[in-house]
Amino acid sequence: MEYIQAKAVHLDCLAFIKGENDLLRHQKEKALIGKIQNDLSYKRFETIDQLIVEVNRACVTLLKDKGLIQLTSFDESTHPTAGIKDLNPSKIDNFLALAQFKRGFPIRPGSAIEKTLTHLRFLIGSKLCNSALLVFAKDPQQFFPVAVTKCAHFHGYRVEKPIPDHKVNQGDVFEQVDQAVDFVLSKIRVSVGMRDMSNQAPIQYEIKIEIRPHFISYKSQISRTFVSGRLH
Repeated sequence: MEYIQAKAVHLDCLAFIKGENDLLRHQKEKALIGKIQNDLSYKRFETIDQLIVEVNRACVTLLKDKGLIQLTSFDESTHPTAGIKDLNPSKIDNFLALAQFKRGFPIRPGSAIEKTLTHLRFLIGSKLCNSALLVFAKDPQQFFPVAVTKCAHFHGYRVEKPIPDHKVNQGDVFEQVDQAVDFVLSKIRVSVGMRDMSNQAPIQYEIKIEIRPHFISYKSQISRTFVSGRLH
């Protein structure tokens, strides 16, 4: 009855039969095995250790077939439903302009999106890699809701509640890096010097940090990660 009900509601079923000799089984057991043999592939076992091996192997195969586990890294894996229509061409052109300026990237802004993605190894056949969506998607969180960064500000050295300030950053990975850096800079001490040497007052943060020119965002500091086609 349990097996019939599971099939009726389209549940995944795995079958494991103890022993090789079916002649000595009860008639109801024979009938159940007959149904299973017509519907499922099954494994036989003799000992508990053999059963454990077969159950583990069958579960791994089932999860792989359903796309719930993968052998390749997350960023190299392809997304089952996303397409180029889900990417933002402006993000790609901005990246190309920055990568060309900083690294001499060989592809110019305005080039075919497929050409760029293929060069970055973000496209496998007609499927987008997850890394392409994290970098160039119009809305990365549509595909990966947990792909966010969280910043928290605590008083002193203890991590405890209440948290004085907390921010969840969304968007592509470039935007999240900028937001995270801005959050840290807004929480640390900064001193402003005199304008005796130029028309801009020198700024010194509590920690050593490279000041970003107003025309180049922090994205330039991590563009080299993507020029190689890898997302870290």
